[in-house]
Amino acid sequence: MVFAKLIANGQLLGVHSFIVPIRDSQQRPLPGIEVGDIGPKYGFVTKDNGYLMMKNIRIPRKNMLRKYVTLNKDGSLEMKGNPKIGYATMMLIRKMITCSYYKVLGQAIIIAGKYSLLRVQFKNEQGVEQKIIEYQTQQNKILSCVADYYVLAVTGNRLGAMCNQNFTMVTQKDDDSMMAETHNCLCLGKAFSTETVIRDIEVSRLACGGHGFSQYSGLPSLLQEISAFTTLEGENTVLNLQLARYLLKSVRYITIQHKGAVSGKKSPDPSVSYFLNSTELLKTRIVSPPNDEWSMKQLETIISQQVCFMVTQINEAVQENLSGNHKDTRNFNAAIRQVAAAQIHAGHYYLNSFREATESFNGCP
Repeated sequence: MVFAKLIANGQLLGVHSFIVPIRDSQQRPLPGIEVGDIGPKYGFVTKDNGYLMMKNIRIPRKNMLRKYVTLNKDGSLEMKGNPKIGYATMMLIRKMITCSYYKVLGQAIIIAGKYSLLRVQFKNEQGVEQKIIEYQTQQNKILSCVADYYVLAVTGNRLGAMCNQNFTMVTQKDDDSMMAETHNCLCLGKAFSTETVIRDIEVSRLACGGHGFSQYSGLPSLLQEISAFTTLEGENTVLNLQLARYLLKSVRYITIQHKGAVSGKKSPDPSVSYFLNSTELLKTRIVSPPNDEWSMKQLETIISQQVCFMVTQINEAVQENLSGNHKDTRNFNAAIRQVAAAQIHAGHYYLNSFREATESFNGCP
């Protein structure tokens, strides 16, 4: 499968999908095809990656995938359905990562948890050696990973349902109204979940002491095998920058809407709806509760305050650059802050999703 620019009658018609044979029946490269290995990788050895070079390759017109688009003999392009169908299909891969990646963390937690229950070290006052799970520092490592697992699982299922709904609307109803929201939520979901899982697997490995450094524990190979997911299907920094641009657009739209310059428009997407209350949020003062027993709602408010403040500040800096002579560097100058704001917003989304899910359980106040 090759994704390539389609040029017909001297006109660029976008990127489309083509089936291109590269080997004959004896598995030898066809004329004009050069393939080769790229050497060993850090991890993800289950995937055999290589390089491919093509020179003067011709394929019949029928080799173009034509379920949603057709290239006619006269060079004209005939679209079938919504042109964003192709992108909706591509988002399904990020959905698969977001909805299933946390299960790898579950494996690491089981390994570290069993080790913590069986490993004993240092005697207590009764002269009995204690299981290391009884130590507060070990509990902090293991239970924090368990908490992350549940949050990733609940929110991953929510993102999966959103992606399925978007795909159904685009393919069956020609409705792409959920496309932007779904795309940006999958950006935050893919980046947040992969970075959290890799961090927590490392925490689980460290929780096993010297045994965790052994390949026999299964943890080093597990970490190596899944580390590629922070890069594939969208490098996480790039995804966070895409999400940051979406946050900035949302803030600008709400600002214009409050000034009365926009009428009859839809409300902001649900994931950024808290921006509507940014003025009130920034004025809200959160008092530390007794014994630091914070509720999820209070934590959610604090995080939303931080995101609103950061995005507002970034927006003002970008607008200031736009009014000057630094238009080419406006994103670069604020890129680090944009990534930070996107990461915090992702944390807000995951916390909000988990809170809403737990509140929907029967018997939950």
